[in-house]
Amino acid sequence: MQRVADAAPLILLAKLDALELLRLGAEAVLAPLEVLSEVAQGADVAAARVRLARTQWLQERHARTPLPNTHEALGIGERTVLEQALALGNAQVVSDDLIARRVAQQFGLTPIGTLGILLVAKQVGAIASVSEYLRALREVGMYLSEALIERVLAEAGEQDWRE
Repeated sequence: MQRVADAAPLILLAKLDALELLRLGAEAVLAPLEVLSEVAQGADVAAARVRLARTQWLQERHARTPLPNTHEALGIGERTVLEQALALGNAQVVSDDLIARRVAQQFGLTPIGTLGILLVAKQVGAIASVSEYLRALREVGMYLSEALIERVLAEAGEQDWRE
């Protein structure tokens, strides 16, 4: 399976120095130029880590299947991620954008977000605890409701996420 990543998961995982988690169970991790350009606009450690990943394993791709004009609510990054995933056929869409995830499902694609990547990592033993990553995600500015945190922790088989 190939994964096509949107900017938010790339930035968030890069800020946590956890970009490699995107590779778990994937033959390849791809990102459209528009997404990589969005990430590069930040002159921070996340942008630097994504640039490094591009030299090693993160692939830029251009082939796309155009989406119908019915999805104006999507940003350019989300739209190009979906177009790229459609062009590839059976690619997983890595996005934290709810609308993009719903559109992915409408087109028969499998969406996964940053939290889903963390759950996969926990399931395969790549990380010991999801809760420490949830704390770190909140620290770098990701909004996580208490209900979502509880649901993710339950799925991970963990109890409390607070220190």
